[in-house]
Amino acid sequence: MIKKQISNILLLALIVGASIIYIAHFSKSKSIKQDVLNRPVINILFIGNSYTFFNNMPKIIEDLANHDPDAPFRVETHMFVEGGATLASLLTRPETNKLLTMKQWHYVVFQPQSLWATTKARTAATNLALGQWNRKINKIGALPVFFMTWPRAPHSNDYKSQQFSFLKSPEIMYGQIQNDSKIYAKKYDMILAPIGSYWMSSLQNNPELNLYNPDGSHPSQKGSFLTALLFHKMLISETLDDIIYYPKYLNAHERAAIFSTISAPLPPEVQ
Repeated sequence: MIKKQISNILLLALIVGASIIYIAHFSKSKSIKQDVLNRPVINILFIGNSYTFFNNMPKIIEDLANHDPDAPFRVETHMFVEGGATLASLLTRPETNKLLTMKQWHYVVFQPQSLWATTKARTAATNLALGQWNRKINKIGALPVFFMTWPRAPHSNDYKSQQFSFLKSPEIMYGQIQNDSKIYAKKYDMILAPIGSYWMSSLQNNPELNLYNPDGSHPSQKGSFLTALLFHKMLISETLDDIIYYPKYLNAHERAAIFSTISAPLPPEVQ
């Protein structure tokens, strides 16, 4: 498969109305040894919203790979993200076509808005957007990856809110996300990254490991690390044996629990 690296973050914020789109990439950090910088580059583009950019998740992927002295590749990740954005809204940005042709992308990861599978209208809009994105990706020869998101936390007030009356429970929301993720990943010949499935497995087996931010939606640092670790295993290395990078915010028990979750087969009930 493929191995990865990345460096310090440079954010170019483009003001669009009242919102901000971040086109983020990682420059060559002075902390990266020259032999790593001389390796062939794997370029990965993330397209999505705050589920991706919270805690600099792509930078964690880079750190996991860049600290491996035996990796044959270094990886550069880039983000085209906006808080609350849908895949449809990002399609219409004037920067989109230029971004897709600015370099040779090896993977393009699509992260939909968190409620995308919860109503027929949202699902239909995502389906339409994925079709349009997929045609663009086929032209540039990149491998498309679908980022399966997770449900709201069990304690989230959204399940009781009239605004989100269509949300019934974490299990039902997860079932919607899982089912439609499989359908559209297959339909558009995308690699399916079942992030949400591993979140559900962790919630069942390690409920004390809080993957959620206090808002019950966005990822905590632990949630972003679990997400990054799965991307590393799927897109970069196939194994976790080469990992020597561990963030300071994880204690030994938390680290072992996350590695165990990613290493083990998914329980039947979340497959």
